[in-house]
Amino acid sequence: MDGQDLANANSNVFKATLSGSYSVIIRDPLCQNSSILNPVKVTIKPTPEASITTDIKGTVYEPFKVRMNANTGTGLTYQWLRNDSLIANATNVIYNAQVSGDYRVKVTKEGCSQLSVPLKISIAIPLGTETDFGSEQVKIYPNPNQGDFTLILPNNFKNAELLLFDSLGRSYPLTVSDNQIHTDMLSRGMYFLKIIQGNRNVTRKVIIE
Repeated sequence: MDGQDLANANSNVFKATLSGSYSVIIRDPLCQNSSILNPVKVTIKPTPEASITTDIKGTVYEPFKVRMNANTGTGLTYQWLRNDSLIANATNVIYNAQVSGDYRVKVTKEGCSQLSVPLKISIAIPLGTETDFGSEQVKIYPNPNQGDFTLILPNNFKNAELLLFDSLGRSYPLTVSDNQIHTDMLSRGMYFLKIIQGNRNVTRKVIIE
C-alpha cells in the first residue's frame, strides 16, 4: 500500500481497511518471473452512526403516537423501517409511530449506510368504551385552566387511575388531592386525561393556557 509491503498479505484475496493506493506483485516460483499490476486507489469512508432516542416511558394508548428521533449530523439521510420493512415516505430525522412494532432507522452518508438496533414500540388499544364508564358523569372544570382543575367522577370510580398525555403520547405527572388535580410546568396546549377503572376507561381533553 502506497509503495510499502503489507505484512502477511500473500493471498489472492485482500480486504482493504485503510484508504490508499494498492498494487500487487505476481511471482511465478517456477520461472522466477514476476509482474506488478497497476495500482488501484481505494477510499475507505467511515460508516455513519445510526441510533434512535425517544422520551416515551411506559405504556402508550391509541390514538397517541410515539415520537422517535434519529441521530443528527451533516450530510445524513434517513429511512425508517418497521419490522424490517421500509416505511413509505418516512425519510425525516423524526418519525411518529402510530402502531406497535420493532422500529429501526437506516442512516446514510456519502453512499455508506448503517442500521440502528431495533427499538420496540408498544401502543395499546384501550379496553372498554366511554359508555361503559358513564362518561356523561365525568366533569372537568375550569377547562381551559392554568394547570389546576377539579375532576368530578361517578361515586364508584373514586379510585380510578389517572394518566395525563400530550398528543405524542408523552405522559406527565399529576398531583391528586380529593377531586383537585395539580400539574407542574406544563406548556400551553391540549392534553388528554385518561381515567381508567379496571377494563373501562374514558379520555377527556384538558386545555392548558
